Amino acid sequence: RSLGDFKQGQAFAARAAQKARTQNAKLLLARALYQQGFDLENLGDSKGAMTAVEEAGRIYQAVGHRYGLASTLEVTGQVLVDRGDYPGALGKFKDELAIAREVGNRKAEGSALNNMALVLDQQGETEQARKMFEKALSSFREVSDKNNSALALINIAGIMKDEGDLTGAKKTYDQALTLCREINDQNGIATSLTGIGTVLDGQGDSAGAKRTL
Repeated sequence: RSLGDFKQGQAFAARAAQKARTQNAKLLLARALYQQGFDLENLGDSKGAMTAVEEAGRIYQAVGHRYGLASTLEVTGQVLVDRGDYPGALGKFKDELAIAREVGNRKAEGSALNNMALVLDQQGETEQARKMFEKALSSFREVSDKNNSALALINIAGIMKDEGDLTGAKKTYDQALTLCREINDQNGIATSLTGIGTVLDGQGDSAGAKRTL
């Protein structure tokens, strides 16, 4: 998953879920179902993703595993975003944030903030989204989460680009690219390069943009 290979990740998660069912290991099953749901959502299978995380959520709810429940809310929120239900998605991410703060999990808090910021950006609340992305970045850096730090940087750079701050956007995309290469996140590398290419094009460097893209 951290390498951006969601297809292979989903396959491993499905195998883990099958073994967990055989052993009646409920928490392992819930974790595997969450991972499977996350990957399926990224692969565009929203129906499959919801089926997986709803079952995981029921297990986490039954045993009182708050952090696990928060993780399933994140995937549910992402599916709602995919369907264009931004108010519904924002509600799920707010619930995720509340649980993350309740249990003191900084990574989960950063993830919830990043997700909420994405929805706000979609709704045109650009300045509020940017502040939330920056808070998310701070949370990710606090726990040395390079993968999500890069994601937050990409989102911040996107806002800078849209606002016309091409120099700032280029610098921020470069930072994200460095992190993605450090952890070999192929999906993140491609996204960062795409951002850099569009910025270079906006700066009039057509040759550099074409090469980067």
